[in-house]
Amino acid sequence: MKLKEIYKEELCKLKGFEDTHKKLNYSISLLRSILQLASITAIDIADKSIDEADMPHSYSSLKTRFYSPADGLLREIIDSITPLVKHHVSTHFYNGWFESRNGEKPLCNRVSDWVEFRNERHAHGVIDDSLTKIWSDITISIIESSLEVFEIFMDRVIDDDGKITLDHALNNIRISTPLVLENKAIIFQKLVETKGFWYFKVYVVSDLESSSFNLQLSPDNPLIGNGQVSNSRFRLSEVKVGDDSVTVYNNIPSRQTPIFEGRNIEKEKLINWFDENQQRACLVFGDGGVGKTTLVLEFFNSWLDGEIEIPKPIPEIVCFYSAKMTEWNDSGLKYLRGSPEALDQCLRELMHCIESSLSKKWYTTSGDRLVDKVESELLKNKFTKNDVLLIIDNTETFVNSTSDLHAFTDQLKKISHKIGRVLLTSRRREQLAFEPIPLSELSEEESISLIKRLANQYYAIPLSQAGDARLRKVSRQLFNKPLLIDALVKHIARSGCGIDEALDNLYMKTNDDLLEFLYEDAWARMSISQQYMFMVLTLITYPVNDFTVARACQLIKIPIEEFHVSLNEAYFCNVTDFGSTYDVHIVNFARDFFKKKSEELNCEDKKEIENFAADIDEKAIEKDRVDNEYRVDRVEEAFRTQAAKSAKIEADKGHYDDADIYYQLAVSEDPLNASLYDRYAWFLLHKKVDINAASENSKKSLELNPNNCDALMTAALIEYRRGRLKAGDFYISESIKMGKSESLGSLRMGIARYHSAKKANDEIVAEKLISESSLLIKDAEKKLIIGDYYYQRNRADINKYKDLITKFIAARRMKKL
Repeated sequence: MKLKEIYKEELCKLKGFEDTHKKLNYSISLLRSILQLASITAIDIADKSIDEADMPHSYSSLKTRFYSPADGLLREIIDSITPLVKHHVSTHFYNGWFESRNGEKPLCNRVSDWVEFRNERHAHGVIDDSLTKIWSDITISIIESSLEVFEIFMDRVIDDDGKITLDHALNNIRISTPLVLENKAIIFQKLVETKGFWYFKVYVVSDLESSSFNLQLSPDNPLIGNGQVSNSRFRLSEVKVGDDSVTVYNNIPSRQTPIFEGRNIEKEKLINWFDENQQRACLVFGDGGVGKTTLVLEFFNSWLDGEIEIPKPIPEIVCFYSAKMTEWNDSGLKYLRGSPEALDQCLRELMHCIESSLSKKWYTTSGDRLVDKVESELLKNKFTKNDVLLIIDNTETFVNSTSDLHAFTDQLKKISHKIGRVLLTSRRREQLAFEPIPLSELSEEESISLIKRLANQYYAIPLSQAGDARLRKVSRQLFNKPLLIDALVKHIARSGCGIDEALDNLYMKTNDDLLEFLYEDAWARMSISQQYMFMVLTLITYPVNDFTVARACQLIKIPIEEFHVSLNEAYFCNVTDFGSTYDVHIVNFARDFFKKKSEELNCEDKKEIENFAADIDEKAIEKDRVDNEYRVDRVEEAFRTQAAKSAKIEADKGHYDDADIYYQLAVSEDPLNASLYDRYAWFLLHKKVDINAASENSKKSLELNPNNCDALMTAALIEYRRGRLKAGDFYISESIKMGKSESLGSLRMGIARYHSAKKANDEIVAEKLISESSLLIKDAEKKLIIGDYYYQRNRADINKYKDLITKFIAARRMKKL
């Protein structure tokens, strides 16, 4: 059955409704479903067919916002991706979206009018019978046009999984997301992640009973795990503010648990704190195990996901810092002495939002001078103190004496007054002039509900079978603390023991004893390789991130997916996911636990993990050195004036017209800066898609510095975009002489030939080009070196184009048959 046949049947049924209000509501659901499928299909094609460098800067943000797809977003996605697919893949893609047909306005304009009607009239119930009939007819007309405009996927046959495979003009791509459910049209409501599995909550389009289902997505789905990366430590997220949205730089870790219960009063207090402008700081405090960090991460993840709104002014930078008494700087690992140095490190973490790699000047400044320096840098980049929010977790570790408390209080006052709002979590009720939000145990009803939900999640059968009276008694025995409840449920689920026996194991334990009990329980269930991973990562001095984890997996010979499973165990760590990269913070007590375990090893095994740790540190430090040199050459040199920095910030936010104005001002202020002209050329090529202007600035860059390998690479990409392979190859060759990797050179040459083969009308020419492309991509893979700058991105591109070339060759063979 073809996809369009399902919608034609629904359309036929829709036209038979006599009730105009029912007809309008049903037609809105049907059109929303069609636009969602068009958006999903466009994203899948773009991800699998278009080079990441050619994507608009807003692309990752659009995918992130699709987690809760609003009607206006669907038009944005199709508007953004359609020109790219037309240029790179097929000129016939979504014909009629921008073009006028049969004297009617282009479909994009008609959908825009429909979205405006939905938001301003229908969504608020401001609609009479006459308007209802008019807009039901208009919506039906848009549906009919959509079936024609989107015929490129609507005309495909649905397989047993509810998916479709596109034709050879679109690289025979199989769309990763099921588009129907049992041959019924569906509406995608929300994308959620639970314990590493991703689901779309969907509704069946029906006038009788609209059932809801969870649709599991495969790990390779392009919609999964996306987070736009602005630099190595902060991501860009689109956050809803009423009918509008703002862009927020943040490094907020993911939720600590998929099951969160209660805390509505505390959430409301946090919202009210944002609304009370006179109070610059807030303190969430309570005993260990009541869920302070869990609440804060749940609140801010819900905000990023559009589930809650906070009053204006909305912070544009949210920096999360987990209190620790060590830091990594250009001299290696350093142990911090007291709260002032720890707060200094918190401010340096904030500065990573502005600078990907902090120079030595940030580590030679401290205390009040550092506060002033950070304030000045933020103002230069047009961020006021109302644009910044600092979240500092576990601050009780900062204060060990009266002098520590005084220094801590004084410094926080200055930070909240000059830099931004501050939110703290602590086990203590610090003597600070902050908005206090005490966190006590859950209510009995909340505790019972949490036990039931966790018991169902982990199959703790004795608890699932217990009545409310028994669960109420258990809740009281556990002091209604979420951490204790979580520990009890998991212990029963994993040991198979009864409720009383599990309670006996938890009684008489301090919080630290309890954590050790949880860690021992989790440790016993780990494979030896997983145990080795944690012991090695605890011994390295370099921060734990995607690179160090990958290197450890290489040495220990464990699949990285197997290690990722263990990250969810027993509160070992906080993971901050940036999309293509991530950071892991192993909590202090867990770190001590793993060190104790490593001390229990025999001499040979202990020596092995020490060698592994030393190897990882060596490779990570070398990579850091290369990355820093690269960034200094490419970024700091290019963006050394305020106008240039403003251009970069506006481009990062997707404000391309404003960025263009700042770039023009920057090159007039700094006319001898070859790196700046190169970055401007790259911006014009990939973001403004103005090849002529890009070429002019590229030539100026090379006139000023003909040995700039980045400028030579940009010149090559411009020539390839114009279809001039020989000229592009020349610049690639020159860039390799000046320091670019041979792997990257072969990769770019191979990609250029692939796109030329796609456009070639002559069969012989196309075959020659695709053969050359295949050989070059294989050469790029052979020469790829772990630790090279952009290794992960180049590896992904190699895999992507190997797959595209295979599909291209298969499609041409089928065509000949």
